[in-house]
Amino acid sequence: MKKIFVATLLPLFVLMNSASATNVAVIDSGLDVTHPFLITSLWKNTPEYEGEDHFDDDENGLIDDIFGYNFEQDNNDLIDLLNNIEFMMSDYEYFELQDRVIRTKQGLDNLPQEEVDAFGLDNRRGHAYEFGHKAHGTHVSGIIAKENPLVNIMGIKKGNRIVEIAPYIKEIKNYQLKNVALGDVEDLEETVLYLKENNIRVANGSFGTPYEAVINRFLTLRTYGHHMSEIKYISRLYQIELLKAQEETLSLSPKTLFVFAAGNSGYNNDTKIFTPANVQIDNALTVAATIDRSALADFSCYGEKTVHIAAPGVGILSTVPGDQLLKMSGTSQAAPFVTRVASLVLDVNSDLKSVEVKRILIETVDKKDFLKGKVSSGGIVNEQRAIEAARLSKDSSLEIAIQLANITIPDEL
Repeated sequence: MKKIFVATLLPLFVLMNSASATNVAVIDSGLDVTHPFLITSLWKNTPEYEGEDHFDDDENGLIDDIFGYNFEQDNNDLIDLLNNIEFMMSDYEYFELQDRVIRTKQGLDNLPQEEVDAFGLDNRRGHAYEFGHKAHGTHVSGIIAKENPLVNIMGIKKGNRIVEIAPYIKEIKNYQLKNVALGDVEDLEETVLYLKENNIRVANGSFGTPYEAVINRFLTLRTYGHHMSEIKYISRLYQIELLKAQEETLSLSPKTLFVFAAGNSGYNNDTKIFTPANVQIDNALTVAATIDRSALADFSCYGEKTVHIAAPGVGILSTVPGDQLLKMSGTSQAAPFVTRVASLVLDVNSDLKSVEVKRILIETVDKKDFLKGKVSSGGIVNEQRAIEAARLSKDSSLEIAIQLANITIPDEL
């Protein structure tokens, strides 16, 4: 049997509860499977878990994919072992201060203005951001696992290969970007098919590419005589083709609900494309970030047509490598909040389709004036109301279940 650290005792609630356990994937920067707060929440590939080391026991072409797989480096190391940056107390201090700066900017804290102004030059930023990148997937996973004893979290380190532009120059000159986009989704397709094969019901995607990054990629076209205005036009054509390719790819696993972060550029996704946040398919939804339940975070992307729901994403305490807990902020933290609720909904009624879970989440929100015109639902996810709708849906139509849940469960404070 493989030598791994796994807790042998599950919470009493897990042993007694008759609800079904939901498989959730975290598509991210990696997952620390040894963190004491996560080891009872890990998805396990039984044939590999009980099989031989360095052998493809389940014959799926992946060796030792016990808790998931690292598609970027084609191994089962869910944390990049080459990234050896470790947690420092200065990281904790930096993200604590970031939390207060964000709140102060919107009148929800009282930091002196000089401290807010100086934050951008904080010398702790470099290490904090580097560690934050390494810790990202573990932090997301901790948010999903919190008070969620039945969840089974699979770690996925998605490949980030993008095709070289040079072979497609003739097509690009004719404004044909489809083949570039198709090449760029090959890694995502590999991941999506793996999720389908393993019956993953919810997948969290706290990643994405903003419009500015796409423009930077295509700046090399200047060497072929393209001017900046044309490069911007080509970049937008590419994003449109990429969204189509991503939608087709995500639809390969229709039973999986994909929950995406809206992005941290602070702009309207209805007018500036953010991928994959802007996908519009039945089994995907996109999440903006709020400060508690009080305001839309100033960094959060939004969009009445393209962003569906909001959730708390500022100063969220969760797990990071090194057996530590750390506050971090972003739509990356808001998305797993919704992923967590989606998994709880499926725990109660596993017969719900992904589009039905999406409908429950959207139609049971707490309506907020500050989200009107910012997200399509106009509100923040309401965990208990969504769970109640799932419970009621077992014996009534989904429409009636949602109506009754909205009547009987109050807004969260």
